[in-house]
Amino acid sequence: MGLSPDRSRQLCYFALGQPPLTPFMEHIKFYFERFLRSKDVIGMTTSEVGAYALLLFNSINQENKGYLPKDMDLIRKMTRLPNKQWQLSKTKLMKKFNQCEKGYYNEMMLLQVEKSLRKSANNSNAAKGRKKAAASSEVFSETKIQQQNKVKVLAKAKNDIVVQAVKPTKSPAVKEVKSVNNMMMEFHKLQDYVEKYFVNIKKIENQLTYKQCEMLTDKFSKELIISKLKKMENTMNISGKYSSVFITLEEWCKKDAGGNYGK
Repeated sequence: MGLSPDRSRQLCYFALGQPPLTPFMEHIKFYFERFLRSKDVIGMTTSEVGAYALLLFNSINQENKGYLPKDMDLIRKMTRLPNKQWQLSKTKLMKKFNQCEKGYYNEMMLLQVEKSLRKSANNSNAAKGRKKAAASSEVFSETKIQQQNKVKVLAKAKNDIVVQAVKPTKSPAVKEVKSVNNMMMEFHKLQDYVEKYFVNIKKIENQLTYKQCEMLTDKFSKELIISKLKKMENTMNISGKYSSVFITLEEWCKKDAGGNYGK
């Protein structure tokens, strides 16, 4: 199986002993043909072309992305030109940059930096959204192993009830039925979801039971239940205002469902 482009780049940086690029730098486009055909670049000496390219690249890597510092001595050091050569080439090189309160900037390079920053931010937000959606969907999804374990435990408990029912005394069978109900309560994903993600809701006196979870999921869609749980979680002093998670959640869901229950 081949390596992804991102993984290939990481291995290259590792092999060269260099740190990887920051995410936004990977989106910056540099148009070499346009650069080489520029009238200003054509009129430069070899050392001036190199110095100009170094200034463009260094502007990307500053704290103010896309801007060179105001200090001319620092700019000279970025070009790696001797002081005498810098004095001769300074006017020609700095002609390609505009000055503002942040420093010196090249219009085309600054445009590329701003585009790259926006794209990097959008990618980051999208990744966070996917992670949040995956956590929410976990409520009503069970892995095959979890489902198999659930079936095995319930089947074993059911068999135990049958064995107890054959005996003359009924009291052990009644106790066994109660233990099966307790086992079933442990498996409802809605209870696990509340336990994992809703700190304030857990402070309410009466928490959800298995049967109540079944009633809620039968009446309302999972999206509606999740949205109301989040609203309850963000309600100030929720545990002081309400004493039952089930009653509160059911009433809030009914308001939005408008009497049209069902998924």
